[in-house]
Amino acid sequence: MVCLVAGCGASSRPHAGRTPPTDATAVTATLTAVFVHPEAGQCSTAMTAQYVSQFFSADAGRSGVSVARECRLHQRERAQLAQRYRLVSVHDLLVSGHRARATVRGANGYPTAVSLVKGPSGWLLDGSGTVVQASGHGQQIAPQGAVYAYRIPPGFVAAGTAVGPVTTTGAAYSTGVRLPGSRPGDGIAIAQTAANSRVSDLAALRRVLPRIDREVRAAPIARVIGPGVAREVGGRPAVIWTLTGVKVATAPTDGEAAFVFSSASNVVVVNCRWPHAGGDRAALRKGCDSVLATLAVG
Repeated sequence: MVCLVAGCGASSRPHAGRTPPTDATAVTATLTAVFVHPEAGQCSTAMTAQYVSQFFSADAGRSGVSVARECRLHQRERAQLAQRYRLVSVHDLLVSGHRARATVRGANGYPTAVSLVKGPSGWLLDGSGTVVQASGHGQQIAPQGAVYAYRIPPGFVAAGTAVGPVTTTGAAYSTGVRLPGSRPGDGIAIAQTAANSRVSDLAALRRVLPRIDREVRAAPIARVIGPGVAREVGGRPAVIWTLTGVKVATAPTDGEAAFVFSSASNVVVVNCRWPHAGGDRAALRKGCDSVLATLAVG
C-alpha cells in the first residue's frame, strides 16, 4: 500500500495569512497526528468521512474490506515507516470560518495542498492533492505517495515538448501521462508499492536481480521481455526491462518497465507504453527517457 500525501507547486511561507494562533496550533496538531504520528483511530477522529471515502474506496474495493478498515490498515502501515519519512511541516495556513487551507511539505520538501473542516470535536482533514499548474507544460497532479519515494519531473517535458497532460489514476496513488488523443494504454505511469526490498545499492540489486527477473518473466506482462538491466535512476538502484507485445494492450504495444528501489523500502514502478508503430511511438519513447532521467527517488 502506498503512503499518503504528496504534491507540487505551492509556496513555503510558514503560516501565511491572518490566522488565530489557537486555530493554527489546532490545525497543525491534526496534520501532525495524521502524518507524523499515524494511528488507526485517527481515521474517525481526525479525518472526515468524505476524506476517508475519497482516498480509500478504490483500495477497499480491491481488497474487499470497508473503507474505514482500509484506512486503519493504511495508518498502521504508515506508522511502520521510519519517522524521517513521516515528518511534515505546515505552510500557508489560512482559516476562514469553519474551513482551513494549508500546504504540507514532507521530509523531501515535496508539498501538497490540504483542506480541513472544523467540527464539534476540532479540526478534521477533509481533502488533499489538489490540481496545480506544473512548472513545465500541462497540468501536474501530485501522486499521494510522492512525499515518501519519488518526485514527478516538472511537467513531464521531453525534448522541449510536453508529453501530455498528467492525470491521477486509481485511488490517486499513481500518476500517469499520455499524449492527447492517444490510445488507451499508451503513455507513461508512475506508481509505488510497499516492499521490503532491502536493495540499498547496485551491488545489492545485482545479488537479487536473478530472482526479480524470474518473477517478472513469470507474470503475463508481454510476449517478449528483454534482459533486466541494472542501473541508477533518480539516484537509486533500478532495473529496467524492454517489453514487446504487451498483453494488456488493446492493440500491438511495446514499452519499458522500470523498478526503482527507494530508501523508504518502497519500489517506484515506471511503466512506459508506446504503439508498435506510428508517430506517437518516438514521442512517448522520448518522454519515457525524460522521466527516467529526471525522476528523483528518496
